[in-house]
Amino acid sequence: LEKQQKLNELDVVVTLHLDQIQYVVNGALPRDLSNCLVFRKSSQNRLSERIEELKTEKQNQRHLFKEDRQKFAQLTKDKKLYETKIKDIEEEVKEMQLLKFGRIIDLDKLDSVTINKGAEELKEKLRYFETEYDKEVAAWDKKIEEEKKLLNVKMQENTAMLDNLMGMVQEGNELEASLNTCQNGLGANYHSLQKADKRERWRLKQLIELQSQEIESLKAEITQLSRKDGHVLPPSHGPTMQKSQPLPAIIQK
Repeated sequence: LEKQQKLNELDVVVTLHLDQIQYVVNGALPRDLSNCLVFRKSSQNRLSERIEELKTEKQNQRHLFKEDRQKFAQLTKDKKLYETKIKDIEEEVKEMQLLKFGRIIDLDKLDSVTINKGAEELKEKLRYFETEYDKEVAAWDKKIEEEKKLLNVKMQENTAMLDNLMGMVQEGNELEASLNTCQNGLGANYHSLQKADKRERWRLKQLIELQSQEIESLKAEITQLSRKDGHVLPPSHGPTMQKSQPLPAIIQK
């Protein structure tokens, strides 16, 4: 817009024919044409058409305005009529309240005090679910405590089994050392005590094999217990070891 205004301020030379000039004052063409406005014939035609369009729009707006005034007058009458009906109904309500309650009751306050049945039902359900949740949490806490106690018992049993395993390993080592000692002591009397030595070796060998089987079984149970994610199973019974008989006394001659 500013650029257009500045362009309009510039002086421009325009060549016109005499028949194109329609600026007439007192039936004659004035000598000073500085106040003349130069524009296209098509623009003049558009302006003329726009004038006719505006006249038509003006008539339409007057018609609409007349209709709106009539509607407004009718709505005003309806408003007064309904206000009168509302007053009559309010009077009837007041009379009914006085007859039934002996005084006028504020209905707005009564609506705010009225119990919302749906909200109360939701609150009751919420309290029920909270109670059930607390019971379930208490049951799980109790179960967790019992599992902790069971885990401690199984850990103690596991520790005792490890101690038993170490004792059996030590006993096996002692038996092996005793066997080696017996073998060394019987070297001189090998021919005279060959039969007794074979029986003793066989018995010691069976004893060592049984103890080795029991050690391997205990190791397998310990490995299984360590892979149960904290759930300890009762120990399974390994192979029954026969009660070891006392070694026969060997008298060197």
